[in-house]
Amino acid sequence: MVKITRITTQKNDDKRLNIYIDDGAGEKFGFGIDMDVFVNYNLKKGLELDDRLIGELLYEDEVKKAFQQALNYLSYRIRSQKEIEDHLVKKEFGESVIAAVIQRLYGYKYIDDAEFAKAYVRTKKRTTTKGPNVLKRELIEKGLSGQHIDMGLQEYSMEEQVEVANAYVRKKGKQSKKQSNSEAKQKLKQTLLQKGFSYEIIEIALTEFVNDEDRGEEWEALMHHGKKAQKKYRNYNDKEFVMKVKQYLYRKGFLMEHINQWIQEYLETDEM
Repeated sequence: MVKITRITTQKNDDKRLNIYIDDGAGEKFGFGIDMDVFVNYNLKKGLELDDRLIGELLYEDEVKKAFQQALNYLSYRIRSQKEIEDHLVKKEFGESVIAAVIQRLYGYKYIDDAEFAKAYVRTKKRTTTKGPNVLKRELIEKGLSGQHIDMGLQEYSMEEQVEVANAYVRKKGKQSKKQSNSEAKQKLKQTLLQKGFSYEIIEIALTEFVNDEDRGEEWEALMHHGKKAQKKYRNYNDKEFVMKVKQYLYRKGFLMEHINQWIQEYLETDEM
């Protein structure tokens, strides 16, 4: 047993107290403690403490510290349970302390993974070009359950997905006039898949990708690659040359109808 001999306020934090004790060998510093824990346990000068009670006080003080860390972490934005747990682990709090903090946060309704999922999806669909499949993976990484993820993704309607994908297609479109429409379309499709959109949404977004201006650029791109093919295969005889050029341009995504037209206009007339 030890006895509390003196209680002072800490210099750098007036919400924490220094507890001095006497274990029979004279006064010495015992431990620091949060003011709320001090009040809850009705501590005072002259009170005797056994090892069990001291351990309980220190545990409650640790929970208080971890709880404050969690509140600070939550002050920036809403967090998932796993995010808070991971944060407290990094701060080197023990499992039992973290569990107590999580329970307390739920009690105050500071954690709600269903609302977190909804808020997360609403924010991402507004501020990024990510599709639902990528958002689903991100929510899994944040430790959310399948049920909560499904609830969150309901915030991202099919119409909104098409709108986001369409906006991306309009913005990026054909970034190079040296690409065929087919090649540009394929790259957009791959990018949208990587961004988490479904094939159905992508097909809708790409429906009106080719317009009149694109057709002019398509011909310009065909001419560019045709010149490259002409140089590449110029040492072949006429029949093999035409076959090689056709294969080359077809692999680049050009329509055979356009390829034949280009060959007729530029190769057979010797204009190049």
